[in-house]
Amino acid sequence: MWWNYIAQYDKLPGTTLVNMALHDQAPNANYPYVVVTGIGYQTTRADRLPDAKDLDDLQSIDNRLIDVVAAVTPFIWAGTFTNDGQRLQYIYVKNPAGVESALQKFYATSCKNCKPYIHVKEDRNWEAYSDFLYPNQAIRNANKDELARLEHTATAIESAACTSRADVDDMFTRIRATTKWNIDHDMVWGYFFVADSEMPLSNLSARLKSDGYRIVDDMGRRDEGGQYWLHVEKVETHTADSLNKRDHELCDLAEKFPNTKYDGMDVGPVNKKK
Repeated sequence: MWWNYIAQYDKLPGTTLVNMALHDQAPNANYPYVVVTGIGYQTTRADRLPDAKDLDDLQSIDNRLIDVVAAVTPFIWAGTFTNDGQRLQYIYVKNPAGVESALQKFYATSCKNCKPYIHVKEDRNWEAYSDFLYPNQAIRNANKDELARLEHTATAIESAACTSRADVDDMFTRIRATTKWNIDHDMVWGYFFVADSEMPLSNLSARLKSDGYRIVDDMGRRDEGGQYWLHVEKVETHTADSLNKRDHELCDLAEKFPNTKYDGMDVGPVNKKK
C-alpha cells in the first residue's frame, strides 16, 4: 500500500512516498535504527520541488542508495521525502554498523557533485515513520476515498497475483504426466515480478538476493507494455504445499514495494534450465 501525498512544510510543499501497510507493523523491534540519507538538488521551480527533467536522475540515485544499504544490513524501506531542494530516503535497518561509511564512499565515488545528507540514529519506536512519513489524521480524512481505493486495489492485486492451490496441484500433475522431470527433487524454480518503474524492482532485487535468490534478469528494460521485469531463481525441492506457501509469501513481499506485482513462476530441471 504505497501512497504518495503532498503537504505543506514551512510554507513550501513536500511530497512523501510512504508504505502505508507498515503502520500495522510499527514499531518493528528487529529494525530499531533508521537511516535518513539523500541529496540536495537544484531546481527552477518556485515551490522548490524537482524539475521534471531531473526526476529520472533522482530516482536512479534512490535506487543506488537502497542498494548500498542492502549490501551492509537487512533493511525495510519506509519512504521518501522531497522538499525544498532535498530528497531523503528513510530506511530502517537491523544493524547500523558500516552503513554510514558505505554511504560516504558511495557519495564520494559515484555522486561527486551531490550535496549528501546522512543521519543514522536509533528509533525503536519508529517515530520517523509514524510521526513524520505516515500522514496525519487530517491528511487521511481529506484523502479517505483515495486511500479506500488504494486498500481495495492492493487487496485485489494480492488475490489475483497469487496462484490458487488448485492450480499448483494441477501444475504438479501436468509435469508428472508430460515430462520425465523428477519434480519431487531439486529443480530450478523461477519467480517473476513486474513494476511500473525501475526503483521498486531494484529494491526488491536486493531483498531477494539477500534471501538467497539468483538474479536472472535485471530491471533495466521495459517490455512492450511499458513495464519493468525482474526474474529470480533458486534451486530447491518443493511439494505442492511448500510451493503454494512460497507463492503467497512472494505475493505478500511484492506488496511491500510501490506499484509492484508478483507475476508467477516457472520451473525447469537443474541440468537444463528452461
